[in-house]
Amino acid sequence: MKRELETWAKEYPSAYINMEEFAKSPRAKFVTHELPSMLKAALPELQKGFQVEGSAGQSQWTHTPWVAVIDPAVTTTVQEGYYVVYLLSADGKQLYLSLNQGCTELMKAIGIPATRSELGRRAALMRTRVTSKSGRFMPSMINLGSKLWRAQLYEAGEVLSRTYDTTSLPSDAELTRDLEEAVRLYRALRANGGWAADDDMVREAHDDGAGQSLKEAKRYRLHRSIERQAGNARKVKSAQGYRCKGCEKKMDEVYGSLASKVIHAHHLKPLASLENDAEIELDAHKDFAVLCPNCHAVIHKLDDVSDLNTLRSLIASAPKLPT
Repeated sequence: MKRELETWAKEYPSAYINMEEFAKSPRAKFVTHELPSMLKAALPELQKGFQVEGSAGQSQWTHTPWVAVIDPAVTTTVQEGYYVVYLLSADGKQLYLSLNQGCTELMKAIGIPATRSELGRRAALMRTRVTSKSGRFMPSMINLGSKLWRAQLYEAGEVLSRTYDTTSLPSDAELTRDLEEAVRLYRALRANGGWAADDDMVREAHDDGAGQSLKEAKRYRLHRSIERQAGNARKVKSAQGYRCKGCEKKMDEVYGSLASKVIHAHHLKPLASLENDAEIELDAHKDFAVLCPNCHAVIHKLDDVSDLNTLRSLIASAPKLPT
């Protein structure tokens, strides 16, 4: 790891400053391909259940290059949610391994000043949920050396970080331990509700009949966040189609063409299995079922959210309305 990170810190700033031809630059490919591959090789658990991505920009160099570790149970894009990310300062002198937040979608919705404030609020809440477990990761007031909006929002969105001087990076073994700890903190934050307020999580779980305790509410929140990720839902619908696995109807058969693609992706993982360090399966064929909105609401009332057979039995035994 040390050698690759040193190369990134040494070569990227000159490529950015001199505006090398982006499409043909090996330095851009180094960030987007070689660094993610290196991280997956250094920490094999990243090869299963995580996305590892890097960016040097989109068709032109960015002032904030990054390499991120993304849990699809939390988000499928760096534009929103929270994730583990390496951020390189503009001058290449500082490298941060940070538990940080996506900012692009929020910025588009509410503007830069309000986004900065909201990211800070979320970061403060998330910090309370993992600080006791954080080891060498601390709130570090990261400084990316840029006045552009994305750098400012990454600085505001920092939850915890580990700061490296790129002229004296630690050993491969230490860098790997830091990455392992960052992923552990990420999973702990995921299990504790991210930035959601405790009362909001309890209210949501209570309203959906999914438990009364905060622990149950956090599990339910994670379960629903998996289902609501647009990337997960697209994959499931592509794999399974639009016929409900409960009532076996397609919504356009009931409501016409307006409802031709109305279907929900339901995650079948039992809530009790969603613990801090649990590996969350996200296979579009095996770990989800497409359900119409009604069947989806009902299955969340069951003790076991994976029990499709009980759901089908309820449908079969329900009184039939006259046609």
